[in-house]
Amino acid sequence: DLLNASRIAESLIQHGDRLARRVLHADEIAEYLRRGGAGDVRGQRYVAARFAAKEAFSKAWGTGIGAAVSFHAISVLNAGNGAPVLQTHGQLQAAMDARGLRAWVTLSDEGDFVVAHVLLEQTGQR
Repeated sequence: DLLNASRIAESLIQHGDRLARRVLHADEIAEYLRRGGAGDVRGQRYVAARFAAKEAFSKAWGTGIGAAVSFHAISVLNAGNGAPVLQTHGQLQAAMDARGLRAWVTLSDEGDFVVAHVLLEQTGQR
């Protein structure tokens, strides 16, 4: 998924944390706030990257964001080495397990743009 991060920044500046709380899973909120929240470019980029990753996951899943895949059913945190790690929660995690799937994510940004790629891998374990 490709996203113009300035759209997210504008919404955060205009409406405060409302968009962040709609998009971010509870596990992601602390990091967003640590990065300065709505008023800091690092917080804005954090939300933009997570938004793009969740959109990319929903497209890989084949449904888009909606009933089957919600923003709060996905979190993207960072491993100790900084690599992004996508985790699913609740019914979505159960569906991933039932299908024997694992998700991989990459995030990049350049200028005003953020890009996220998600690959769903069949692990063979069901």
